[in-house]
Amino acid sequence: MNESVEQRLEAVYSSVSDTYKGSGEDIYALCREFRHTKPVYEGNFIARFGVPTNAGMQAASRPTVALFRYHDIMNVLKDATNFTNGFIAEGLGAVFDGLIILAMDGELHRNVRALLQPAFMPETVNKWRPKIDRIMREEFLQPMVAARQADLMGFAMDFPIRVIYGVMGFPEDPVMYRQYAAWGLAILAANQIDPSKLAEARREAGLALKGLYDSIKTFVIERRAEGAAGDDLVSRLIRAEYEGRRLDDHEVVTFTRSLLPASTETTTRSFS
Repeated sequence: MNESVEQRLEAVYSSVSDTYKGSGEDIYALCREFRHTKPVYEGNFIARFGVPTNAGMQAASRPTVALFRYHDIMNVLKDATNFTNGFIAEGLGAVFDGLIILAMDGELHRNVRALLQPAFMPETVNKWRPKIDRIMREEFLQPMVAARQADLMGFAMDFPIRVIYGVMGFPEDPVMYRQYAAWGLAILAANQIDPSKLAEARREAGLALKGLYDSIKTFVIERRAEGAAGDDLVSRLIRAEYEGRRLDDHEVVTFTRSLLPASTETTTRSFS
């Protein structure tokens, strides 16, 4: 095992944890209160908890509000004329320069979703079960049995990225999947409440974005040249088609890259 990659993964995970640990105030209680007393909150609501957000990064350049009632929220989500997801593609998002479905609105979002959705249908995902089962059994459970002990947080950190790395079809290289995880976490750490940390966090995120892009692009080009006939996610994205439109290499790479940060942090924290 490459110790420097392992140490880097743990260090960057700790950094993200520190960034998003917040003030400890009960967000659910405050949302419940505001739903009745202040259903439209002007300003960066999440900043109250000491946590950075994409919307908060844009607060100085445009009005920022938070909504707490279901119907108000649904009306905004359905109104692509007056409201936009486009701010997600600004700032750091512009570095992604590709298929960021979260930053799309209206007809563009519907068309791209129709293009991508078949790759995530139950009949497709179920074909990944044997591979996930083997990864779980051989790489995680059997070593726990042999050692007669388990570090569940270590498991929670490694397992999600190992699974998504596997179902995407990447080569089974433990050093590389931990490197991918470290890069994904560095991207998540780009938003900072502390202005003194922002420049360095953005620099690290930019390096991580490029590292992921270059590595995934090499794999995508190779997989397309081989015919992309498998059931892995990258092959399915290469073959995806909707109304005659197919994804080019750049779009496959950027969409694949956008999935990795979630598996490296959100799933780990939820699982643990």
